[in-house]
Amino acid sequence: MHTSPPPIKHGVPTSTTLEAEVLLTRRSTLLQDFQLASSSMALPIPERGLFINGKWVQPVRGKYLDVVSPATEAVIGRIPAGTQEDVEAAVAAAVAAHKRGIWARKTGKERSVVLRALAQKVR
Repeated sequence: MHTSPPPIKHGVPTSTTLEAEVLLTRRSTLLQDFQLASSSMALPIPERGLFINGKWVQPVRGKYLDVVSPATEAVIGRIPAGTQEDVEAAVAAAVAAHKRGIWARKTGKERSVVLRALAQKVR
């Protein structure tokens, strides 16, 4: 069965534009969190865990590392101490998402269009 290519809008397939927007939204949220935390050392670093399979989860072994301000040597937050089990869970989730997602069905050329659109938005 032959499927038609995605609709084109301003030279970029609509589905690739959507994918780039989703990636940029996630990047923007993380960047805002970082900027907020680093703008004033009095603000704590948000403790979120590990981002695996589209959600924040606790590390398998439940361990965290202190984040220490180099200026004051005060603990300003904690980050998850990811382990091999956490990495394996993240890789398994990424492989599963790739297999069921539209990215796996795209050609290299189609993927390049998405990545170039994303790069343009980041610049």
